Amino acid sequence: MVDVGTRKRKAPTLRASDWEPVKCRIIELHITRNISLPDVQEHIKKEFGFEATLRQYRSRVTQWSLDKNVKKKEMQFIVQKQQERSIFEKDKRNRVFRVRGSVVEPKKINRWKERNRIADDELCPPTPTAGKDQPFQISLPSVNVLSQYPSRS
Repeated sequence: MVDVGTRKRKAPTLRASDWEPVKCRIIELHITRNISLPDVQEHIKKEFGFEATLRQYRSRVTQWSLDKNVKKKEMQFIVQKQQERSIFEKDKRNRVFRVRGSVVEPKKINRWKERNRIADDELCPPTPTAGKDQPFQISLPSVNVLSQYPSRS
């Protein structure tokens, strides 16, 4: 029988307003300086006296759409677009894929394809949900797009 007295206490509920004073600092440390979330948690505790569990930090970072990891559906979408381009538009340049503002390196895409056993000549199955609500950006490297229409002054 499990003794109820030895259970870990539930972390206090933190509202969005509780996170506002430390949000910019968390973004600076975790995203800009690339510091791990456990280390960010320590910095924030020392600097602001703000206490939250690592799970709460991860949840909040996800709510702010600042996840660093590329999700499975996002990567499937990227691979699908990459394959479509290599099959149907061979004469065009390679695309640069961005997820939540960060470039997804070709090395990372290739590693994911190897891990999931997807050959270059095999089409990745379409992902109906990917790309609709996701913060994707697909662009060509170093291409400036100018408007074809004259500006209305």
